[in-house]
Amino acid sequence: MPVIAAHAFIRRTVADAELRALVAALGHDAPLAELVALGAKAGFDFDSTALRTAWRQDWMLRWLAASANGSATGNRAASTRASPE
Repeated sequence: MPVIAAHAFIRRTVADAELRALVAALGHDAPLAELVALGAKAGFDFDSTALRTAWRQDWMLRWLAASANGSATGNRAASTRASPE
């Protein structure tokens, strides 16, 4: 499933410094197509829609986790700055 592959790409990016550096080299406003291409080179099969869905789910889970420990207000503000959607 493409969304699962996109989640795996996000997790790998967090864990792998080399992949994280490649993503960072794309720049702050990298087009989704470039991230999808980088994911494909790393062995992940997903499209831009799946990546967007996985990203939203990842941020929602982070927000929920922060809510559980009382720090959701700061995370909500960060999420708002990170995405216009």
